[in-house]
Amino acid sequence: MMKNLIKIIILLLIANNLQAQKTQTDNSGLIIKLKDLYYSYEINREIDEQNEFLKLSFMNNQEDDIIQSFQSYTDYCKSIKTDGIKDDSLRFYLQNYINWLIELNISIIDKTKDSNDVNKTKQNFYKKRDQYYTYLYSEYATQKFIKISEDYYWENIDKNNYISAKEYLIYNSLKTTNIKNAVKFLDSISLFISDFQEYSIYQIEIADQQIINDNEFGVDEDGLLIGEKVALEKYLELLEKKEYSLYLFEAWRKWRSVYQYQNGSSKFSFINNDLFNSKRKEISFFILDFIKNNPQDDLAINQFLLFATQENILRFGPYDYGNQNAIEMYNLFPEKYDF
Repeated sequence: MMKNLIKIIILLLIANNLQAQKTQTDNSGLIIKLKDLYYSYEINREIDEQNEFLKLSFMNNQEDDIIQSFQSYTDYCKSIKTDGIKDDSLRFYLQNYINWLIELNISIIDKTKDSNDVNKTKQNFYKKRDQYYTYLYSEYATQKFIKISEDYYWENIDKNNYISAKEYLIYNSLKTTNIKNAVKFLDSISLFISDFQEYSIYQIEIADQQIINDNEFGVDEDGLLIGEKVALEKYLELLEKKEYSLYLFEAWRKWRSVYQYQNGSSKFSFINNDLFNSKRKEISFFILDFIKNNPQDDLAINQFLLFATQENILRFGPYDYGNQNAIEMYNLFPEKYDF
């Protein structure tokens, strides 16, 4: 009897192991494509940032600085590695785009080149760039990975679905009359929440209120707003817990925007995209590990895609009076600016 029981247990363990191996194999194509998408957009962001440094040099209107910026841009493009991309076609189109970008930069500052040579190089560059982006946007479009409607997304991302604590109603009432006490109350509720998703909702709400009502929370000994400091800690804590929730992208995006807000809104302000993108990559690949075990979770895949494709905080764009984080802050915290 005991021998038969042991045999059954062994067979079950073998079956479970084979199923796990099968799942990993079945998911490998999805994971490879998601990684290729991520690495491609990562390179796009690197190129965009170098292009912005070049634009800054033009604003200074110093010829030597402009030439040096073109050289730095060119050297950076030469250092880009595309061999991590498994899709041969994607890698081919991307490498051609980079090669012609290098050629274009060289031709612009080469005094031996006449305008016809430069224009011909430009045409080739535009052609290769368009081929790359056409392939990327078509073969790696969101609908290639997930099949969810916009209505489905908004219904399932709604935070009200995951709020179970009855005390949250008290918080909602209290915050209309005393935001400081309301935030303290909500923070105390959070201590007893075991579900990370619900905990994330409460912590993001606390952080948001610290930004929206920053003047209510005073300043520290250095004259810095306490609300901004607390908000950054709250957002970052969620990112560093390495637990999955639907709101990791929201936490990262708000952390990044508030961090940049503290460091300046000018086009000439230091924008620490290296730091922002390092944290982006860390969380993105944590989510990717989650997807490996949950390949049918379209909302997780969608969140990975948001992380992968979100552009840098740019210096140049629709907002003319500073860097583009001004628009980002307004979009993320509209209540802060609605007077």
